Amino acid sequence: MSKTIAMTAAAFQTLPPRARGYVVYMLGSRDDQPNVPDESNPYPVRSAEHSEWKDGAWSAYLEVLDGEE
Repeated sequence: MSKTIAMTAAAFQTLPPRARGYVVYMLGSRDDQPNVPDESNPYPVRSAEHSEWKDGAWSAYLEVLDGEE
């Protein structure tokens, strides 16, 4: 059994928007990841960052679907 390492708050704050969306989708609702919020997209609508965050979350979603086969 592998032990999960929690992401630090400082590391989370340095993530670029695409990586942040990915990490939030994958880890945001897990109790063992207290520094990753279960957040909605925090960037202004129609901004490049908003689009990148959505792309990251979408990538994570697709990865999860691929893993369920």
